[in-house]
Amino acid sequence: MGAVYQAWDAELSVAVAVKVIRTDARRGSASADAKKRFKNELLLARKVTHKNVVRDERPDLHRRG
Repeated sequence: MGAVYQAWDAELSVAVAVKVIRTDARRGSASADAKKRFKNELLLARKVTHKNVVRDERPDLHRRG
């Protein structure tokens, strides 16, 4: 569905993971399904509790170009 990248949150001074949905999954009929799966994954990830997991309550969707 996408790719996960390590990034740096300059505001919080911590390493973060950024997931990006593939371009082909954002087009046509697959778009609605991809967004639904991505949102479901986000909701499930918010339920994870572990000492090594940090939650970010600022999810956002961005478009390139």
